[in-house]
Amino acid sequence: MIVKHLHRNKRQARRNGSMIYMVVIFLAMLAAIPVTMQFLMVSNQSTAMQAHQVTQAQNVARAGLTEAVSWFRRQTTQPVRSFSDPIKYPYPDAAFYPRVSTNAATSDTQDETIGLVKEFQLSEVNSLWARYEVKRQKTAGNPDPSAVHDVTAKRIETAQAGEGLAWYLESAGYVYQKKSGAAYNVLPNVVVGKARVATEIRRLALTLPINAAAIVNARNTVNVLANGKLIGGANIGLGYYTGSSGPTISGSGAQVTGTTAAKYDIDGSSAGTLSTITIFGVTQNELKLMADITVQNLSDLQSDYPSLAVVYINSDAIFNNSRELRGGGILFVNGNLTVGAGSNALFSGFIYVTGNATINGDCLISGGIAVQGNLTLQGSGGVAEVDFDDSILNSVRQQVAQYRENKAMYYVFSALK
Repeated sequence: MIVKHLHRNKRQARRNGSMIYMVVIFLAMLAAIPVTMQFLMVSNQSTAMQAHQVTQAQNVARAGLTEAVSWFRRQTTQPVRSFSDPIKYPYPDAAFYPRVSTNAATSDTQDETIGLVKEFQLSEVNSLWARYEVKRQKTAGNPDPSAVHDVTAKRIETAQAGEGLAWYLESAGYVYQKKSGAAYNVLPNVVVGKARVATEIRRLALTLPINAAAIVNARNTVNVLANGKLIGGANIGLGYYTGSSGPTISGSGAQVTGTTAAKYDIDGSSAGTLSTITIFGVTQNELKLMADITVQNLSDLQSDYPSLAVVYINSDAIFNNSRELRGGGILFVNGNLTVGAGSNALFSGFIYVTGNATINGDCLISGGIAVQGNLTLQGSGGVAEVDFDDSILNSVRQQVAQYRENKAMYYVFSALK
């Protein structure tokens, strides 16, 4: 009996010991939870801070691209190209050369030996500063792939490197803690975020195959009816590629006028055709990606038409009293264009239509229009008029058809701490 009692005591002691052990482990786990939570919180905060700093660096790099595009647009000689001065710019990429000025407010850069460089304070907290670099190509040999370079020959089949019609831009953005007057990447200064972004810019040419109020593929697709007018002035009223008859000019006030010949065969071979590449120097899809405003339907366009912009409408467009065509720049309609009667349309610039264009009065288009399908002008209740105006087209070339970013070519190379 005594032996059994001792065995029971031992088993009970072991059970009690196990329970105590489990309680100790449980208490230890409870004690560790706050520490673990604190560790996870600190880790999450650190990860979030790193992600924020990388995002900031990407925004800084993006600011460098924006400033680079602005630099190209500000240059007096356009396009920016080595061909403009082969002695000053001995190789194709040399034309990109931002300069330091004694006036810091108007200086292109803070370090012309690198390229386009700017530094500015982001936040007084932690003394965060930002820096972007858009490097220039310093020599013709051993080109730096991350530096700005002329890609005209790669993007435009008939062009050469050095013509400056297309450029590759890359910008590096840095976020750093500024603790001394040393360089941004020299201790005790610490870089906490870094990113690189790149894009390409192109110029829109707006080069007409002939200076004419209206340009079409076939002259017999044009109907100028009562109070419809194509006014070429000192140039041509109607330019066409094919046809021996037409246009139809019928009704009171219908006119197609111009100097020497109101109607003019553009190439005399009947082999040519309207093309976005011929007029704008880019494909239709590239133009779409380079437009200031691209909409699938006219209803998606802002109520007030912009005064000076490249607008791409990817469907039929009907302008009327409730949706007025009163603005300017370049309008590209991938479909049919209709200007309703009595809508008092007023447009300054160039219109390109891939389908048919029906223009009713009152309407005045100053600049020019190109239509791949049928063109009909009729002044129902007013005059429907297209005037060729080279001064307006030149204004559009200078203010709208400058270097524009190709949105399809924008990408982030890296986002590194």
